[in-house]
Amino acid sequence: MKKKYSFIILHYLTIDDTINCINSIQKYFFDFDYSIIVVDNASSNGTGEQLIKKYNNDDKIKVILNKTNLGFAKGNNIGFKYAKDNIKPDFIIMINNDTFFSQRDFLTLVNESYEKYQFALMGPKIILKDNSIYQNHEYLRDIKTLKKIIRKLKIKLFFNKFYLLFFFQSINSKIKKVNKKEDENYNRLKHNVVIHGCCLIFSKMYIDKFDGIPDLTFLYCEEDLLQIRLLKNNLTSLYNPSIRIHHNQYGATDALNKTNRKKDEFVFKNLIKAYKILISEMKKNNI
Repeated sequence: MKKKYSFIILHYLTIDDTINCINSIQKYFFDFDYSIIVVDNASSNGTGEQLIKKYNNDDKIKVILNKTNLGFAKGNNIGFKYAKDNIKPDFIIMINNDTFFSQRDFLTLVNESYEKYQFALMGPKIILKDNSIYQNHEYLRDIKTLKKIIRKLKIKLFFNKFYLLFFFQSINSKIKKVNKKEDENYNRLKHNVVIHGCCLIFSKMYIDKFDGIPDLTFLYCEEDLLQIRLLKNNLTSLYNPSIRIHHNQYGATDALNKTNRKKDEFVFKNLIKAYKILISEMKKNNI
């Protein structure tokens, strides 16, 4: 019996990214039993309605319009719940709209990985625009580290308010050099690590138990909160470099905030809120 795969794409403003993402699914997975649920998070530029019009006659694609911007987690969960209740897939693949596929055997490897490792959540190798590998933090950071990050973000927010962020960054800049050893580290399969939110692959083991991802934040820290949930419920996460996805970062955030200063303010404020919530959840769960 053929496995069923549902792709959840959260759309916001940047229609070219979303169409490119959908095109890659159609190109590489046409012979699989797949569905695509696009959730428009109340885009103010009418692109949600444009997507409905474009894909109205495609029975593999469902476009849902949210009345308000629910944020990353709640927005994605609308699509997750729709897929779970109406399509009943074996796997739900939650992806950013600024991602795309180039690997024909991606879904085959997803199924084979589940048969071998029985994961609840799996993540792929993430290839960035410059062909480097995205290097996510592997494990939950300790509370002391998170508090340091919050303090630095507050300082950045203060400097940004007075148009002096460039000064702060110039005196605190540290260029991180990605060496060969680090690249090799991200070419190894790993169990029970934090999976990056641009591509979250859920098996039935997770789908049957939950209706989406933790939705305590508007934006950021979703991966960490998800990892807490997995640990709490003795579920396995898996980083699998044999599968890959391409990621063009920050498209929607850039479109929303026309100036760098506004973008920075938006990011810093939401990061501070998210890290505070993460700390609270870690304390609550004794992590």
